[in-house]
Amino acid sequence: MIPFLAALAVCFVGWLLYRCWWYGYATWVPVLCYHHVAEPEGDDPGGLFVSPQLFNDQLGLLRKGGYSPVSLDQLYDHVTSGLELPEKPVAVTFDDGYLDNWTYAFPLLCHFEVPAAIFVITSRVESGEPRPTLDDVQQGTLTRESLDQAHREAGENSGAFLNWGELSKMRATGLVSVAGHSHTHIDLGQAERQAILDELRTSRAVLQENVGGECTDLAWPFGFHSRSAERTVRVAGYRSAYRVSTRLFGGRGNRVGANPLALRRLAVTSTLDLEKALEFFHQPSLPVRLRAVADFIRYHRGRLGQRH
Repeated sequence: MIPFLAALAVCFVGWLLYRCWWYGYATWVPVLCYHHVAEPEGDDPGGLFVSPQLFNDQLGLLRKGGYSPVSLDQLYDHVTSGLELPEKPVAVTFDDGYLDNWTYAFPLLCHFEVPAAIFVITSRVESGEPRPTLDDVQQGTLTRESLDQAHREAGENSGAFLNWGELSKMRATGLVSVAGHSHTHIDLGQAERQAILDELRTSRAVLQENVGGECTDLAWPFGFHSRSAERTVRVAGYRSAYRVSTRLFGGRGNRVGANPLALRRLAVTSTLDLEKALEFFHQPSLPVRLRAVADFIRYHRGRLGQRH
């Protein structure tokens, strides 16, 4: 009996070491999650405001670093059927559907030809015509000061969310896809099944009516993935769902065979060193692997602690 237990322990330790090393070695597809691309008006304790200049620099980093921005369609096909992606793939997403995604981010995405997805809270989107953007400044029809002022005033009047005219125009370019972030931004892990169905089906129907398309991708509200709600999400018509983490390790996991309803994203904050973050995903050098192994052990030690 003792030899058997010893052999079992050796196998377990060997498996654990392999998993730790694999977590540090495997190449994942990073998915970046932005919220605001604008200068904050006041305090920004969460760091969710990335300035237009920093966003411009980060898109430039993707180009100079040889990264290949991919769409959510490509990522889904990669995860579910092994579609081969270009070298150093990365995906760009935005949560909530803020006006600055149109005013400042969209013109820069077009300039660098970077595809992106915007997960919108449909109850916060109103009808309206497209408002001014950085393109108007480039064309000389508006000064930057006037644009910034108009953006601030729009935020005061409408809560700084996108309207359907802006979403439709972005989607029409083929560069931006519009996806769901629920209808009223409830915590799906805490809601009853029927409430989740109503929330997600309403969001999807509103998106299909106003911008068209299938709208089968979802961002979990608050970034929290709920295993108990996965089946309901699938029944509501969604093929994939994305969570979000501020930790590098929490952003890893998008590989062939991953659960499409629990895909991971890395929150991009004003303090994130994006160059080092992308290195963590795409250049698994020995120091990077060792950091990943340590993170893996701390992560699972914390999970074990929560069970007791």
